[in-house]
Amino acid sequence: MAIVYRNAKKQCDNFGEDTATCENYSWVNGETILINANNEVLINDIKVNTNNINWYSIERNKSLIDTSTSISLIGTDSSLFTFLDYNKEFNKWFQTKFLSNINHDNERQLIETFFPFMKYWALKQSKWVNIEQRNFLMQFPNSVIKQVLVNDHVKQITVSSQPLNPQIFKEKVYRKFYTSCGIHNKERYPLFEVLISTYKKRKRKLSSKLFSEFDKIYVLDYQENLDFIRLENDYKLIQFSIK
Repeated sequence: MAIVYRNAKKQCDNFGEDTATCENYSWVNGETILINANNEVLINDIKVNTNNINWYSIERNKSLIDTSTSISLIGTDSSLFTFLDYNKEFNKWFQTKFLSNINHDNERQLIETFFPFMKYWALKQSKWVNIEQRNFLMQFPNSVIKQVLVNDHVKQITVSSQPLNPQIFKEKVYRKFYTSCGIHNKERYPLFEVLISTYKKRKRKLSSKLFSEFDKIYVLDYQENLDFIRLENDYKLIQFSIK
């Protein structure tokens, strides 16, 4: 299968340039469709975020669909195509498995959610450092991770899809996550960053209407992050930066 644009128009990033000669351009006002190897259209006008779809998980006319982790699209022949949605899947896994293990102080199950070799940012050395799975909880106890993820009125947690950095993850154990061109194979091994932003009270409340009520009172203090990569059927903590 292939995702393609149909009836799209080429547009230069610098408006007014000749589309035949401009260096940077994009495609606009088209529709996203799914075709097979015979150039037959399987699905018309896809409106969902295609970056979140696990195209390898395609199922046709599935009888039971888990809408908490999957999405379904109507095909051109009225068939129902169902795909795993990485974003839905990760958020469900994070809430039901990772956070559950932390909240119940289940270190044995928690360590199973760690990649065998992880990276963390060491402030003293000012570099990324390797740490083995079995040593993680010795240096960063469960209580530390729990405290990082306490979500109160001065802390915000956001989840986003991010690329795996080949300049940080250079070792052989990480090679499976890259294509033959050395690019992160996010279609098979997506990576999600859980960004934890901690705020502190301002010394003086702002009065400008340009700010929300929250931003009038609080200002960003520092940020921490936990990064998880998907393996065949599960997610593993692979990188973190905590205070």
